[in-house]
Amino acid sequence: MIALRKSSKNPLDTEKVSNQVRKSLRVLFPDSNSAGDFDVILCKTGLLIAPRIGSSVAITSDFYYKILSVLEVALWPTLQLQHPLAMQLQGLQDRDWNRSRAFFYPFLIGSSQRLITAEIEEINYAKRTGNFKLMSNISIPLNKHLIICGQTGSGKSYLLRQFLSVFNSIGSVVLIDPKVSDCARWAKNHPSVELIQPVLSAGANGSSVNSDLLDNVNDKLDSLETIMYKRQESLLQQKKISADYRSLNMKPIFVVIDEVSSLTIGAGRQAKSDFWDHLTRLALLAREAGIVLVLALQQARSDVLPTTVRAQMNVKILLGAIDKDNSQYLFPNLSEVPFLPISGHGTGIMSVAGSQRYLGILPLATPTLKEGRNY
Repeated sequence: MIALRKSSKNPLDTEKVSNQVRKSLRVLFPDSNSAGDFDVILCKTGLLIAPRIGSSVAITSDFYYKILSVLEVALWPTLQLQHPLAMQLQGLQDRDWNRSRAFFYPFLIGSSQRLITAEIEEINYAKRTGNFKLMSNISIPLNKHLIICGQTGSGKSYLLRQFLSVFNSIGSVVLIDPKVSDCARWAKNHPSVELIQPVLSAGANGSSVNSDLLDNVNDKLDSLETIMYKRQESLLQQKKISADYRSLNMKPIFVVIDEVSSLTIGAGRQAKSDFWDHLTRLALLAREAGIVLVLALQQARSDVLPTTVRAQMNVKILLGAIDKDNSQYLFPNLSEVPFLPISGHGTGIMSVAGSQRYLGILPLATPTLKEGRNY
C-alpha cells in the first residue's frame, strides 16, 4: 500500500494526490501486487518515493526518470514537477534499512501561467523584491548572470527588451548590440543607457559595418573590470563577511550583449582572445561587485561562447523548439526533453542555479505586455 503523508501547512488535497500517484505508478510495476514496493511521502516542496530494496524493480537512475516521466503528466496541473538534471535521493530516518532512502521529485503547487503584465508592474515588482516575475509562480533574481538562447523568431528579443526596462530602472545598463536592431532602437529612447553598436557607413560599394566594434567593446569591458576591482577592494574593507555591492549602497551594472556570436565574426585573433578573456573574468569574478552579464544568442556552442562563461550563467533560458540538439549546450546533462504543457510564442525551458525553490528544469512562457507606456 502507498502511504501519503501531509505537511501541516500543505494546502493540497492529499487524498486526491495519493490516489493519482497510486494509479499512475502501476504502469511501472511488473505485476499488479507490487504497489506495496513503494511508499510515497508528500513534503512541502516535493514528493518522496521510497522504493523497497529487494522489490521486483531495479532502483537505478533510469527508473528515477521513468517515475518522473509518468508523474509529471499524471499530477499536472495539481502539481508541476520540476525536471532535475541528476537523480535526487534523500535519506529517511527511523525506517527499516530496505526503505531508508527515497527518490525526491521537487514540485511547484499548481501550474505556471503566462503573465499578462505591464512594464511598470514588472519594474515595481523588481524594485520591491529584487526579482523579475517571469511567470505566475516563477521569479528569477536580478543579481545573477543570465543567458537567453533561441533561434530567430523564438521570442528572445521580446523578452530581452522586457529585461532591459527593468534593468534600467534599478541600475545602469551597458547595451552591446551588433545587429543595431530593436534593442538599439529602445536604447535611443533611454539616454541613460550606454549603447555600443557598429558604425554604419554608406559608400560606393554599399553599406558597411565599422570594424572597430570589437575593439570598442573590449575597451568597455576593460573599464568594467577596473570598476569591479575597485568595488572588490571596497568590499574587502567591510567587517561583514557576507557582503556584496549592496553593502556599499551601489547599484548594479547590467552588461547586456545581444547576438554574442556575431561580435567576433571577421575580427582579428587578438581582439577575439581579448574579448573572451574579459568576458571570462567578468563571468567568474564580477557578480559580487554587482556587474551582471546578460547574454543573448542563438546557440551557446563552445566555439562561440567559452565553456567557462557558459557554466557561470546562473539563470538559463532556452526558447523555441526544444530537442536534444539545441538543448545540449545549455543543459548538457538533459537526457530527455521535459514535459512542456505550455505552447505558443515565447515558450521553452529554464533553470536557476543555486535556488532553494527551483531545483530542476521548468517549462516557460514569457510574459506578454499590455499596451501602454514603455519605460
